[in-house]
Amino acid sequence: MIAKDDKIVLTVQHEVFLTREERYKLVEGEEVEALGVSVPVWVLQKSGKTTEPAPEIFCRYKIINDKEQPGQVKKTKKGYVIRLPQIPEDLVFLPRPTDEEWEEMTLEARDDWFHQNRKPPNPNCLKDRTDGGGEYLRFEKQRKAKFKNGPYIQVVHWVEIKSIESLKQTLLT
Repeated sequence: MIAKDDKIVLTVQHEVFLTREERYKLVEGEEVEALGVSVPVWVLQKSGKTTEPAPEIFCRYKIINDKEQPGQVKKTKKGYVIRLPQIPEDLVFLPRPTDEEWEEMTLEARDDWFHQNRKPPNPNCLKDRTDGGGEYLRFEKQRKAKFKNGPYIQVVHWVEIKSIESLKQTLLT
């Protein structure tokens, strides 16, 4: 039995591994379809009860890089549509301190500078390291959903898109 004041949360972890070609197609604005894994976990926030261990569900992902509905994650019959997050057009970065200013800054001030000037997750993160990316993109999307005649629930999607090479490195040879 669920207590009336207990909040229901559905968290879904998504992991999709892409080839270099697929990553660069996304950077260039093309759509990519791939297989990936989703792991849905139901959580009762107040009591801390969960449905873990949760099943890994292999499904199809359609990944889109455009400015329409950035960061959106939508369920389909066979999987999910993911729209990649974008850098906001009005984002302003602080000017980089000079070497002299940097040397005079405390570690806390340097951390603050990096925190304030961190680029948000965006498609360019999928580029190779040699091209200024990290071969990796991770972002979170939260929303509310309502079941028919049921309560509203919080839905949290954790999306990780990684280089297929990072998966291959974990496999036994």
